[in-house]
Formats: sequence, C-alpha cells, structure tokens
Amino acid sequence: MTDQPILQVENLTIDYVVLDGIIKAVRNVSFTINEGEVVCLVGESGSGKTTVGLAISRALPENAIIREGRIIFKGRDLLNLEIRDKSTIEDKVMMIFQDPAATLNPLFKVGEIFSDVIKHHLKLSDQLKIREKALEFLKAVELPDPERIFNSYPHELSGGMLQRVIIAITLSVNPKLLIADEPTTMLDVTLQAQILDLLINLKKKFGLSILFITHNLSIAAEIGDRIIVMYGGEIVEEASSEELLKNPLHPYTKGLLECIPKTHIKYSKLKSIPGMIFDLRNPPLGCVFVDRCTEATDLCRKDKPRLIEFLKNHKVACHLYRGSTK
Repeated sequence: MTDQPILQVENLTIDYVVLDGIIKAVRNVSFTINEGEVVCLVGESGSGKTTVGLAISRALPENAIIREGRIIFKGRDLLNLEIRDKSTIEDKVMMIFQDPAATLNPLFKVGEIFSDVIKHHLKLSDQLKIREKALEFLKAVELPDPERIFNSYPHELSGGMLQRVIIAITLSVNPKLLIADEPTTMLDVTLQAQILDLLINLKKKFGLSILFITHNLSIAAEIGDRIIVMYGGEIVEEASSEELLKNPLHPYTKGLLECIPKTHIKYSKLKSIPGMIFDLRNPPLGCVFVDRCTEATDLCRKDKPRLIEFLKNHKVACHLYRGSTK
C-alpha cells in the first residue's frame, strides 16, 4: 500500500428525482483511496454508500442527478470524460454486487458469459485462448473443478460459487479499483469469511485497491485499512480500522459498535439505536443524526457540524468536538 491516491472523491452531491419529490441521497462527500488500500464505507440503509459506489463506477440510474463534485481516478475526472475515453476507464474501475444470481444471465452458461466479457474487454478472438484465460481466473478465485464451473448454468451453482465466478469475471479485465457492494450479505457466515479472505488475497496478488461497501462494522474492521462511516447521505467519521474500533468519536459510530454482540456477555436483549433515519427528501438543517442522538443540543439542530480532523488521521463531524483539535 502506498500514500499515493488512486481515487479522490470531492464534494460529491447526488439527488434522485422521484414522483413525490427529490431524494437528497448524497451530500458533500469527500474521501480518497490510496493505491493498494481497502477503504470501507459503512452505514445503514439510506446512508448513501451504494449511491457513492454507483457514481464512481458510472452506473447510476437515469433518475440520478450529480449536483456537484468531482471523482478523480488516476488524475482524470470520471464525470467529465469524453465518450472515447469512457470504455478505457471503465475497464479499470469494476463493481461487484451483493446478489450474484441477479448479475448473471440464467439463460447462458458461465463459460459463455465469461467469454463475452473477455472478447469485449481483452479483444481476444481465439476461442482456445479465451477458454484458457477464463479457466485461469476461475482457478485464481479458488473454485473447485473450474472446467465444470465453466460449463455450468448459474442455477447449478451455490451462492458462494456464484460470487467467486463474479469476482473471477471482474478480475479478468485487470481492474485497478474494485468496488464491492455488500458482496457477502447473501452468504452464510462461513462463506462470508471465505469470500473476505479471498478478496484480501486477491488484493495482494493483483495489486488492487478496494472500496468495500457494507452495513456490517465487524466485516469492515476485518477487511478494511480505513473505515468511513456514513449516515443520512453524509460522512460522520473517518479513521483507520484500528483507531475507529479503539476510539470511536461520533455518537452514531459508538451506537453501531454497541450493537455488535460480545461473545463473553450474556444479553437479555440485544442493543439497538432507537429511532429511524429521517426522510431524505427533507434533511435536517443541522446534524443528520440529531433526532437519534442522546447527546444532541439546540446547536445540533440549528448548525451543521463540519468534518474536522480532531485527532491525527481521525475525522469526525460532531459539535462535541467543535472548535478544538488534538
């Protein structure tokens, strides 16, 4: 891992236009990903984390409007590319999703799908070389009997196998940045651990940078070098994984950590953060977490806290740390 950014997101603001109004999904989000780094975006549903991933991969739906911001990948703004440059960049930024079965066409065998990707992205036409390349990547993701997988339909494979197939197809175009959107959510705990280990190994083998999107802080702590916590479309805290777990600052981050069950403690009832996220069509004037925060004051309702570096390499947006840094 180096300190050289491969991706810089600056003041990203995204709305969705829907029938009953405008959903303000992401507001003034800024962060970087260094070469070889795994950065985790963490937050509950509605936090805006998937929208950020879709924007970076240029896969936002038609009703999304990018109001402001820049997405700089290897020195080029993805939001202002000429048409002729788009396919080149898209080969280098790839995204995998949480439901692999929905990603693969059930009417085609894995080999057919894989072959089409290799033909399009790697410009190969020799069928034997295409097959060899596909089998090479199926082996790289540690799938048993790659020949059988190559000749199977998606419905003949388990969820864990399908996710490995998706990862293999993604890696075949030699991406530099991999965006993984909840890739383990639909898998059981054992398979989750296997996929996480696989991603870590592949990151080292292929020199990947990874943006890992998850609602699970435990998973983020396991795989991430750095964790960015989002709530209500905004970043509320950012730090290294070790620092965030050891010294959480924002009340929302503290609440998320308290919700994780401890094996040495017997619970009569698991903890949760009371309340619900606000209507994204009408964000609060002040802090986005104000209605669920036990430490909120009148200032929190009137004035939006800025994201400041309160500790070295540890940022937080909360009035509890207003006007002071350490």
